[in-house]
Amino acid sequence: MSKKIIAITIAVVVLFVLLAMVGYFNHDKINELFNEEVWVIKEPFQTSITSDIVDVSAGNYLAVYTKDGLRFYNSRGTFFGTESISSSKVKLYSKDAYTLLFAEDTNTLYLYKDKSQLWKKDFKNEIRQVNVNSNGYVSLCFSQNGYKSGVTVYGPNGSVVLNKYLANDYATCAILSNDAKKLYISETNLSSIKPQSYVSVIEVSSSANEISKTKISNNEIITDISISKSGKIFVLTDKSIYSLEESNYNKLYEFSEINTFFSSITGVETPFVIEQIASSNLTNNAVLKRMGLEENAEVELNGIPQTVSSSNDKIALRIGSEVYIYNSISKLVGKIDIKDNVLKMEFMNDARELALIYRNKIEFIKL
Repeated sequence: MSKKIIAITIAVVVLFVLLAMVGYFNHDKINELFNEEVWVIKEPFQTSITSDIVDVSAGNYLAVYTKDGLRFYNSRGTFFGTESISSSKVKLYSKDAYTLLFAEDTNTLYLYKDKSQLWKKDFKNEIRQVNVNSNGYVSLCFSQNGYKSGVTVYGPNGSVVLNKYLANDYATCAILSNDAKKLYISETNLSSIKPQSYVSVIEVSSSANEISKTKISNNEIITDISISKSGKIFVLTDKSIYSLEESNYNKLYEFSEINTFFSSITGVETPFVIEQIASSNLTNNAVLKRMGLEENAEVELNGIPQTVSSSNDKIALRIGSEVYIYNSISKLVGKIDIKDNVLKMEFMNDARELALIYRNKIEFIKL
């Protein structure tokens, strides 16, 4: 072995020892360097000009309904043409590859996979609430003549896979499990002095067997049920947030009439609320609270959010002329400067992109 090789070997060993010593005596700083996620300024990579926007919803694609009709954009911001739909009042719902369009004035549902229409149905009963899951199964709550209530589930091909009529209660919302084997129905009974709310779990089959029925609370009305990507079930009422496991429920949060500004159980593994607080300079600030986190459970914000969105465990908050992006452990990972008034924000493609929706344009940002 030559003297040159021996010298290089000794130098490498000495360098390794020095790095090990630096790492040992600066353990916390090294951990912070490699573990701490540093936020970065995000810029739009694509801008699309469009006519006045009525509603938007995003999964793998961004579905946009304008006065000209329905249009789809992919995660690169590419526009795929407009489909004319005769309706002045539309709501859009998306989950992964599927988009459900509800034309309220004609009582019509349209189901799309990616950007292709799978089926269209007109209904006589009043549709109260609709939902679509990641496998293309559609659930809808309806009422007949204003008093009979029920839930119907349609498969991706438009066939009826379940019909459930409620004898005494009213169905306020329904959602399918990720594998479409269970249907969760929120039911409200208004026959007593105080409203009583339940969550029924129904087997998705022709028999529609009831697996369980859990009473949530007296004097609370369920407004939403959500199932996270991992299968966690959350229940939102007009007063509280609950987690539900089999027939047991756990209260995660109780609203404050004074401070609670916003709450959400959608698109997250840990529900969150935004509370308004008073700061030392007498301005109104807010705090982001996430249930189930040991660290960063509360993050103080620089103002009151005007727009909020959440998906795939990420949260976007618009505060004034800036949009802040928080990850699953409430770490700030991105900031976007905006000039105009953002009406809505939609995460796309498993929250890899964010679409900022203005009155007549859309900006696409890579996260």
